[in-house]
Amino acid sequence: MYTPMAKVLTLQDLYGPLIKEMKKEVNVSASFIQDRDIVDVSQTTQKGKFYMPSAVVNDNYILFLSASDSTKSEKYKRRIKRKGFMDEQAYPEFYVKLDPFFPVFPKPYSYYQDATFEDKIPLQDTSSTDAFTGRELNTVTVRSKRGGLRKLDPSKPALVVDAYEAFNLAADYGLNGGMHDWRTFSRQVATTFFGDMGMDRHFYLQERYDGKVLDFKPEHRRQSEVSMSMSNVQMGKYRRLRHLNKLYIYTDYVPREQGSWKYSQTHQPDVVIDYRLLPNDGVRPSYRDRRYAAKGFSLCTEFYSPDYSKKPLPDAKDYRRTLYWTPKVIFDDKGEAVIHLYNNSKKTVIAVEAEGITPDGKPVVWKTDFKVP
Repeated sequence: MYTPMAKVLTLQDLYGPLIKEMKKEVNVSASFIQDRDIVDVSQTTQKGKFYMPSAVVNDNYILFLSASDSTKSEKYKRRIKRKGFMDEQAYPEFYVKLDPFFPVFPKPYSYYQDATFEDKIPLQDTSSTDAFTGRELNTVTVRSKRGGLRKLDPSKPALVVDAYEAFNLAADYGLNGGMHDWRTFSRQVATTFFGDMGMDRHFYLQERYDGKVLDFKPEHRRQSEVSMSMSNVQMGKYRRLRHLNKLYIYTDYVPREQGSWKYSQTHQPDVVIDYRLLPNDGVRPSYRDRRYAAKGFSLCTEFYSPDYSKKPLPDAKDYRRTLYWTPKVIFDDKGEAVIHLYNNSKKTVIAVEAEGITPDGKPVVWKTDFKVP
């Protein structure tokens, strides 16, 4: 008798039916802000997608993303963009997210994907009398506690992440509607960073606040946990992005052991999310629309290779470890190139390396050692 395996639900199975197709295209606005410089770019979506060229920005910058009804007037769009702009608990008119170029929740790899049929477990001959007799299973000895899971170490978080960054990543993964909701934020964070490749993993999820748990029912706490009580005003700070600083995340989940007996039945992993407030009752701006703290492009600096023939030798010693580098060497008609460079102040043995590609696409690697004359 063949017993079918239960289907493992993915996030697409759970939330896919809730995502409806857009009835009309929208206008997406992007603002690149660095210091006092602002670059505004807008584009109308095509089939719900937008591909917007990024402004050339050096160093760190802030990116705002918002969307509005493309059929409305410019005056309406400006009014909607300003209304509730700095209210993180306000719903945006449209949910905008960035799609990464890599798969968000890829399926777990299986050797069945590339194993030949002969390499797999052979089928038993049901007509044989000893097909299911005379076989002995390997003995498995379990010596560890908690189903073999690692013990949580409160001094060693598995991950420390900025709260706003965690919210943005969860929104880009499609786990919220672009608005911060403290009631489901912990589950979103656990799924984002320990989502078991998009599968419906059942975590034992716990929230902590600056290292402590709320004293709701003492019988539900572990003996080693330190509890606390909190006023509604103080609790409200942990529920707003504008007050949150870092999330300290602890877990005993090991992604490499996907499918292991250690995570069977009631042996599910723990995920503890410790909310940390900004120091000294600090507050940072939070917004209704998507707001990213991004890194710009790094300018390539010219490699330092001084030419001492045109100036006197410096008083300071020159201890460069790399004397010369160029991404493109110019050859003459004979296929030869002559390179002149000055050594550093240390007399030693230097190594010369050259790498390149021939006209027909073959890689060339050359290396030699010689003494400085």
